[in-house]
Amino acid sequence: RYSMQFVRSLIERLPDGNYLSNMGYLPDGEHKYGSADCVFRFRPFGRYEAGWCGQNLSIARLLLKSYYAAGEREDAARAKGILNAWLSAQYPSGLFPSLYEARGEDALLDTCNLGWTVRRLVDCAQLLEEHGEGDARLIAAARAACNCVLRAGDGTRGFPQTMAPDGRVVNPDGMAGGMLAFGFIRLFEATGEQRYFSAAARAYRFYYDSY
Repeated sequence: RYSMQFVRSLIERLPDGNYLSNMGYLPDGEHKYGSADCVFRFRPFGRYEAGWCGQNLSIARLLLKSYYAAGEREDAARAKGILNAWLSAQYPSGLFPSLYEARGEDALLDTCNLGWTVRRLVDCAQLLEEHGEGDARLIAAARAACNCVLRAGDGTRGFPQTMAPDGRVVNPDGMAGGMLAFGFIRLFEATGEQRYFSAAARAYRFYYDSY
C-alpha cells in the first residue's frame, strides 16, 4: 500500500492531459549531499526516463496492476496516460527517447532504456489484453523499435550501446545493449516471431562470452 502511495506521488500531469512519472527527489532539488535542514524536491531536470532509474513504463504496469486488483480508476487513467505519452514520443525510425525531455533529433539514445521500453510495452499490452482492453499500438511500437535495431545488426556482436533517433549507430560497443535481449525475448513470446528470439540468443551469447 505505501509503495503505491509513493509511486502515485511521482506522477505528473502534462499539459496535453497525458502523464509521466518523475524520476524522484533531490535535496533542495539539486544534485548534492543532503543535510538536516534540506527539503527534498522533485528534480527540475532529467525528470522523465523510460527505463533505468526513471522506469516510466514499469510504473505504468504497476498502476495497471493496481487498477485491476483494487479498482483504482485514477491509476488506470495515469497508466494509460504514461503509455500514450511515450507512444507519442516514438521516433519515425521506431526508436524511443531515453529521456522524455531530451527527444530532439540530436538526442543520444541508450539501448538499456530501449530494452526496458520494449519489455514493458509488451508487458502492458498483455496485461490490457487479459482484461479485455487490448491496445494493438503497444506491440506495434515494440516491434518497430526492435526492427530498427535489427537493421543495425543481427545481434551477433550484441546490440549497439547508443543510437541516434534516425536509427544510426553512435557507439556499437558496450553492455547496455544487453537489456535489449530481454525486450526481444518478450516480443518473441508475444508474437511468436522467431527472428526476435534468434537475435536475443545471439546477443546473449556474445555478452556472456565477452563480459
